[in-house]
Amino acid sequence: RSMQKKLAWRSHLVIVDNTPKPASLDVDNDIEREKAFQLQTVRSMQRGLSKLKQIGIPTARPSDYLAEMVKSDLQMKKVQQKTLAGIKETERKELILKNREKRKLYKQSREAGVAPSQPKGTANEVSRAMVSQKRNYRNAKFGFGGQKKRGKKNTTESTKDVSAFSRLKH
Repeated sequence: RSMQKKLAWRSHLVIVDNTPKPASLDVDNDIEREKAFQLQTVRSMQRGLSKLKQIGIPTARPSDYLAEMVKSDLQMKKVQQKTLAGIKETERKELILKNREKRKLYKQSREAGVAPSQPKGTANEVSRAMVSQKRNYRNAKFGFGGQKKRGKKNTTESTKDVSAFSRLKH
């Protein structure tokens, strides 16, 4: 402390709050103790800000202050694209869930004997598009499926058709 007294306040910026603690403060009560710490901190901060203003040291950034970005523009674009993709994905999932609920209600009402109108709308179309997209992907990856056995079995038409026969080849 003796060192702090010798130096100018500007060099150490230490503020000691000497206000006595309230007599009614229960040190075993965490909430009251935290409130007392918060009050002490706020008082010290206010005193420090006023001292800084007296000395002439600015405490706020100018309105035209531009900080240098840590991430590049390309990286920020990637981040933005990821967040937008996440938002679109959640919207798509919500539409699918709504469509599933509509179908359940439609099925229940049909079983009950009531004839409601077919559920329409964008959720149904999105669901169909997703099924179509999945089907196209799997078809490209694995083929169209279906029975592979007995595929080259002769039929009466194929037996009678001799247009593909060539004496030179056979």
